[in-house]
Amino acid sequence: MPEARRPALPVLLGTLAVLYFLQGLPAGLLAKAVPSLARESGLSREWIGLLGLAAAPWALKFLWAPWVDRLGRGRPGHRKRWVIGCQALVVLILLLLSFTERAVWFADAFPLLLLLLLLLNTASATQDIAADGLAVRLLRPEWRGPGNSVQVLGYKVGLLLSGAL
Repeated sequence: MPEARRPALPVLLGTLAVLYFLQGLPAGLLAKAVPSLARESGLSREWIGLLGLAAAPWALKFLWAPWVDRLGRGRPGHRKRWVIGCQALVVLILLLLSFTERAVWFADAFPLLLLLLLLLNTASATQDIAADGLAVRLLRPEWRGPGNSVQVLGYKVGLLLSGAL
């Protein structure tokens, strides 16, 4: 990318930190908060163990990463559209989950909860693909190390915050 069009480094690093923070939020929910809430609601350990399936998109994202990188490539804002679309889906799912009583999710609607968590993680994993591509494109090679540090820090803070709250 030409230097004239590249954002200032502090803006770029701040943006990356926020993007990865937003990816860490669903991960913390799935890893810490949801299993605790499920156990508190009386769900059996066998059913709680199924929650791990919702994390599968993170391991399988290599299957659709080439399409995220290629679909719309060459058009302005290609990765930005992926990030915004995925974040919109994450927000929509989180709103749906928050406006329904917890007792409903950990009873008859548990299969729907699993499906929504799978979709939530698919959106977050897809955002990760687009954000990684954006970082590689915008960060000069000498700033990729610090950029990666900011990404990991943002993700971990989101993970810890959502798991704790």
